[in-house]
Amino acid sequence: MLRYVVLCKIGIGRFPEKVGYIEIMNNVYIGYNATIMPNVRISENVIVGAGTLISKDLESNGVYVGVPVREI
Repeated sequence: MLRYVVLCKIGIGRFPEKVGYIEIMNNVYIGYNATIMPNVRISENVIVGAGTLISKDLESNGVYVGVPVREI
């Protein structure tokens, strides 16, 4: 299991900084150019397609693609 802390300065001035985490469990494949937003958990045995935008938690044993993400 990996757990990353995300520190992202969204902009200068009126936009605040965003702090969150990304939790990636065992046996996960993330395709090229996938974007993972803060505060997301990717469960075990998951495949994420290339170019996918992940903005919600992903359940285990699934294949996910698209913008926004959906299970196929």
